[in-house]
Amino acid sequence: MDSPGAVRGAKTVELHVAQLGLAYDPGVARGTGGVSAGSDSATPRVWLFGGLRVEVDGRLLDLGPPKQRAVLAMLALEARHVVSTDRFIELLFDDDEGAITSLQAYVSRLRRILDPGREARDATVLVTRRPGYVLDIAADDIDVERFDLEVRAARALIDGGEPRAGADRLRAAIELADTPLLPEFADLPFVVDAARRIDAARIGAIDAAASAYLDVGDATAAVSLLEWVVRDHPDRERSAWLLARAYYADRRQADALDVIARCRRALRERTGLEPGPDLERLERDILDHAPHLTTVAATPATPTTSAPPATPGRVRELVGRDRELEAVTQVLSASTGVGGAIVVSGEPGIGKTAFASAAVEFARARGWTVSWVRCAEQRESAPRWLGLDRTATSEEPSDDDRTRRFDAIVRQVSQSVEPVLVVVDDLQWADADTLRLIQYVTVDLATLPLVVIATCRPFPGDADPALVDALVELGRVPNAHQFVLDPLSADDIEQWLGRLDTPIAEGVPTIVHERTGGNPLFVHEVTELLAANGGLADAATAANARTIPPAVQLVVRRRVSQLDATTQRLLSIAAVLGSATPTVVIADAAGCSALDALAALAPAFEAGLLVGSTDEPQFSHALVADALAGEVNDARRAVMHAAAARSLAERAGDSFGVDAARIAHHAVAGILDGTADLAIDAGRAAAEQASAWSGHEDAAAHWALVADVARRARPADVETRVDALIEQARCLVRVDMERQAKGPILVAIRAAHTIGDVDRMARAAGLLNTANVWSIERYGDVNHDVIAALERTIELLPADDPRAALLLGALPGELVFADADRHASACERSVEVARRTGDPHLLALALNGTILPKRPGDLERRRSAADEMLAILATHRLSVELEYAAHHHAGEACLEVGDLDAAARHVEAGKAALAPTGGTRLWSQHLWFAATLANATGRYEEAAKLGDDAFALHRRRRQYDADVLMLSGKVALTVDRGGFEQLLDAVVNRLDLGGYQRSTAEILAFGALEAGLPERAVALVDLVPPDTGFPDDYMRLCSATAALHVRVELGRRGEADAIAAVLDGFEDRWAGGGTSPVSCGFGSLALARLAAADGDHDAAARWFDRAFDSARRAGAVAWLARTHVWHGEFLHGIGDTDAAGVAYEQARAIATRHRLLYVHRRLGELAP
Repeated sequence: MDSPGAVRGAKTVELHVAQLGLAYDPGVARGTGGVSAGSDSATPRVWLFGGLRVEVDGRLLDLGPPKQRAVLAMLALEARHVVSTDRFIELLFDDDEGAITSLQAYVSRLRRILDPGREARDATVLVTRRPGYVLDIAADDIDVERFDLEVRAARALIDGGEPRAGADRLRAAIELADTPLLPEFADLPFVVDAARRIDAARIGAIDAAASAYLDVGDATAAVSLLEWVVRDHPDRERSAWLLARAYYADRRQADALDVIARCRRALRERTGLEPGPDLERLERDILDHAPHLTTVAATPATPTTSAPPATPGRVRELVGRDRELEAVTQVLSASTGVGGAIVVSGEPGIGKTAFASAAVEFARARGWTVSWVRCAEQRESAPRWLGLDRTATSEEPSDDDRTRRFDAIVRQVSQSVEPVLVVVDDLQWADADTLRLIQYVTVDLATLPLVVIATCRPFPGDADPALVDALVELGRVPNAHQFVLDPLSADDIEQWLGRLDTPIAEGVPTIVHERTGGNPLFVHEVTELLAANGGLADAATAANARTIPPAVQLVVRRRVSQLDATTQRLLSIAAVLGSATPTVVIADAAGCSALDALAALAPAFEAGLLVGSTDEPQFSHALVADALAGEVNDARRAVMHAAAARSLAERAGDSFGVDAARIAHHAVAGILDGTADLAIDAGRAAAEQASAWSGHEDAAAHWALVADVARRARPADVETRVDALIEQARCLVRVDMERQAKGPILVAIRAAHTIGDVDRMARAAGLLNTANVWSIERYGDVNHDVIAALERTIELLPADDPRAALLLGALPGELVFADADRHASACERSVEVARRTGDPHLLALALNGTILPKRPGDLERRRSAADEMLAILATHRLSVELEYAAHHHAGEACLEVGDLDAAARHVEAGKAALAPTGGTRLWSQHLWFAATLANATGRYEEAAKLGDDAFALHRRRRQYDADVLMLSGKVALTVDRGGFEQLLDAVVNRLDLGGYQRSTAEILAFGALEAGLPERAVALVDLVPPDTGFPDDYMRLCSATAALHVRVELGRRGEADAIAAVLDGFEDRWAGGGTSPVSCGFGSLALARLAAADGDHDAAARWFDRAFDSARRAGAVAWLARTHVWHGEFLHGIGDTDAAGVAYEQARAIATRHRLLYVHRRLGELAP
């Protein structure tokens, strides 16, 4: 018997045939001669990459059981060399008794397969030769040896003076070895050793090809080859050197320096060594813009073409889906550490589920763990969590925060031994919380061993926002593919029919195509009907079969009409109630017993219309159900749903149990038949169940239905409606959807106001006061309806009512971007009323609400509010959110005055406050703040990592302006370290951002000047209308300081003087964009440049002194380097060239230490 340990994961011959998309002949006996090798002259060809395969005359050979295949694999790896019997026994049989006999038997069978018709002594392919056996096959007929031959030939071309031809041939050889060596035997020592040798040879070939491409000036081709090597082997110096050189040649200096930095870090971590002199020298040359790095080769670069990999593995074939199946093959065959996403959409019946099923077969054959989630059209259960919650955690989240559950699922997947494939079928019907989980997980797909395949019907413009968000996130995955499955062509249908075991008359495929429109389900149904009446063999019969219309409605009706009337009636009821409705419920809706229903539905199972369990029958396809349900009018539908709701409720009991959501669904649909009360009660239960599983967004959807039913069926019961709206909003707030919660809050306040219920008005309005450190509304937006509702409710409450203090605390947050005086008045009143209550929590909430929009002129008031929040915290226990907010605001005040050390202490204290919660909505704001401090003080790698984490979390949670924040972080990083020119166009495309427009244009113009692009700077500042002022908020100093630098450098003195006035009184403030990493240093430096340009040397010297003091005190390395550069320029202008030289050298030292590419660029212009 075969040893499981020796042949882990071995695949059957059918799988290998399916991988290749070749025909398999099941009539050939296994292990008794195999497929005939044809004539005596036929030579076997062997593939070892991607799995062991042998082909003779275009046909695959059945190589027998796994151990026998392993014997052949050993021989193939050492073709034309003797493999001793001792080695076979040691590596494959563990010295088992009887090993020699088993080996001889395997060799004998392999001979009959490879060399049929010959006696052992006459064998020419598998030959006995002491002390073992030899596989006598030419090197060119074994892909591993062909790889070696091609590499040698390619290197000879390069050595012979043909670098382009040699590089192209190397690329083809590299792709020949692009799949794993013998994956079915990957853990056997002889494969491990061979794979290690081949991997080293392949990487060496990549280095050689990349070097040749660089020699002919084709940096792009070199980059495409090297990136994955450096990603997987960051400590490989030669590859890192080549990639850095290629990046630089491709005008990607920042990326080039990053490659070198990553290599240095990897070497230190893994070996404790420093990079060799070549890499160190290249880094210095890049920083100095050494001319030899930009030398263009004499031979012009030409596009390269990739040879297709030899006989790649494939997902099993589906007619007309070659392009889509190839993408699935690539995604599922990739490294298990890299995830991916595939979204397949199309009309019902187009083949989405069949496509996903083919992918599942392919993945399971490779050892993937598969989870298949079918989303029901009705929300009949708690969130599905992609079928992964059973493995994620055994503990319920203590704070009802679904983020913990999401994090647990991500953690579980990341630790999975096997890669995971999740198929979400009919995504358009997924519950909101499952959709949010998809968004959450998708952010990490690039690094998780997880592939998500989602099938989805086309959706209208008013589709569920959670569905749209999920699809958008899936589309952003680097390894993502989105397909709309098109109808099959006439040629596709001809191929389909050609697979049937029956003659097909000429012209029939065209007829079937015309009748079905190419919908695969229709094709199947029409083909079945034509086969039944002889239409496939006779085109005339097919053409005259006018009873077969192109619409599936009539196809299904034709099949259903063959059943008796009772069966048809029950099928219609089942179609209306939905797939997997219990038979007993269908029976109750039909007014018959369960046994009678079972008997009546039996013919439908036999006809293939129903599948699955007889207890919960499912339609064979959604289109069958749709067609039948479409024949039922609204009144009859309501009666059926009402009967189902009552039936389920009677069986579930008073609390409705796990069927609450299903009962609510049917009761809502049956309101016309008197199930409104049941719909409300079951809807409440379903919402509470969803919240118990942290499915708050799904719970909100249930509460919305309850509110809607109350409005329609109980118009006088305003209290029930308002209570449901309040709970809907509360659930949305719990998942950080405060902006979305404002809709039901407003409706609840207005409805409660109509009946004079001030208590319910206050309960609804109170949900508007949450502990945030950023505005809930988008930048510049003011929600006047919410403000009016708040003020109306406040007016109705007694002045000393603590609820008035709560609502007054919410008002400043809504007035952030409104009139400044109105906002200031609201801040003063909210704090005053909260202070009178004596409630420290209310006072802290009120103080927190006064911080935004962080106008430069109110710093002292904001700092005082933060200090008071910290004082309250010292004597009273506040919520985690308020504790973090206190430190956040105090830290931001320290940042504004340039005390970055104090700011960092508050950031750490805020982090400690958040840590016990696991995943709070304020965590992304903390990460942005930490990234800001890291960027300002020259810890750029740390800043980049923090920024990426903040962006990912912000996308998951707040959903708005995440891209703007991400771009601001990239701008801050690249303006200091280079690469800004590559980012510029992407940011310019976002200049339609309302209030952000002036700030964005000015900051980008400054970056363009740093990158040496003055013409782009001019174009950017000219985009802003002349009468556009600077915003009076946290962006004011940053945008004004940037604008002053730009106007001085462009020589626009008149504009510069007006802008300088904006900085009056704030010259020594940190000109940052709040707690986002973008910054323009200190205003004093811009004023120094202005004074120098105006010839006021004394003023310039004073401003430069203040700029140096601020930059040194803050530890702002990039701004200290810039200050030295511009101070040197000033000194040179007044004739003090020696002092200027010293300033330039100081700038160069800082720039070299922190890799400030644009400072080096300016120094190259000023002091080459």
